[in-house]
Amino acid sequence: MNNQKMLLGLFAGVAVGAAMGILFAPEKGSDIRRKISTKGNDYKNNLRDKFGNLVDSASGTVENVKSKINEFTGQSASGSGEFAASTSGSSASGTNSGARKSQGAGTGSSM
Repeated sequence: MNNQKMLLGLFAGVAVGAAMGILFAPEKGSDIRRKISTKGNDYKNNLRDKFGNLVDSASGTVENVKSKINEFTGQSASGSGEFAASTSGSSASGTNSGARKSQGAGTGSSM
């Protein structure tokens, strides 16, 4: 039997069992609805807390990996931005100086 079919059957059985338990419960409907609402809110808050912890843990791990990479490459977090700015500035000035050389070479050869 396929594992997916088995899990689907298990969840369907749990849902049917829960529905039957609610229908045949000796309590009033309003009490049962209140309990379901309370439990639902508890599960929602618990899930929200766990998700928040997961996000915090993941962001801490990302920061740790970033610092390890920066240690490995020998750059600080702000240094990497300065490196990008300095490389883009040097390539622009290199292009301009090359253009000046070609202009100078063209005028010098025509004289």
